[in-house]
Amino acid sequence: MDTYIEKLRRFSLTFGLILLTYSIAGIKLTTPINISPFGISFTIERPELLGYGLVIGTIYGAIRYFYYALLISLPSAEARKKLLSGKLINGFCIYNDGTPLEKTITKFINDATIEVEKYFPVLPWKEKILVKEHRQDPYIFHKFEISSSTKMLVRLQDLDYYLPIWFSIISLLIFMFK
Repeated sequence: MDTYIEKLRRFSLTFGLILLTYSIAGIKLTTPINISPFGISFTIERPELLGYGLVIGTIYGAIRYFYYALLISLPSAEARKKLLSGKLINGFCIYNDGTPLEKTITKFINDATIEVEKYFPVLPWKEKILVKEHRQDPYIFHKFEISSSTKMLVRLQDLDYYLPIWFSIISLLIFMFK
């Protein structure tokens, strides 16, 4: 995951968690509130608006995460769909540069194996995903098989990737209907 997306993910999850805690705990602040972060004294005159500030931060974080992580970049789930349909993520072109066809096919298989290993996590004690060759004259097919443990890890990874959106929605709904 890109470091920028990781920061957006943390921002969205943090605001969602603070809003959820604020909503469930039923925090009520009495006026005026005197706080002094970094040695500077502040007085909060209208603490009832704190919840709305948390709502705005949660919505802002969820929208930014949705835009940058799901619309702009390629989510892992979409990459896996693309790989399962037989396409490489970074694309593949065969150039007529005099390279023999065998070397071009071998490069394609190596690129495909690298992308499959990147987007399909495996448990450390399990074997790696193997790309198997099937021959049916005059064609050669390459398939990879996904173990049940890899399928489970993929689902957990997808859940974790979409968690900031769902967590923000749940936090907002709890705040609205508390």
